[in-house]
Amino acid sequence: MLDTVDIDCSNQQTSYDYTGSAYIYFISTYYRSDTTEDESGASDEISLATFTSYSVKKIIESGVRKAMTRVDENPNGILGWNILIDLVNE
Repeated sequence: MLDTVDIDCSNQQTSYDYTGSAYIYFISTYYRSDTTEDESGASDEISLATFTSYSVKKIIESGVRKAMTRVDENPNGILGWNILIDLVNE
């Protein structure tokens, strides 16, 4: 285990910055420290070098490609990353 990171439920994501070079991929699990619940099952592997086919970025890119459109890089645009991530989370 590398580290335990608290999840901030008020944010869309929780980040962990890994500065080493000994690992090729990562998995994550979660547990509630205030209960006796068991640890969750492991997530899909997250590669150190590339996004997997199941990453949110890859899912969004695939969807906009199939819709024959593109992501609006303007943060206030109609089809920006924030809106697309919200849609995937729903």
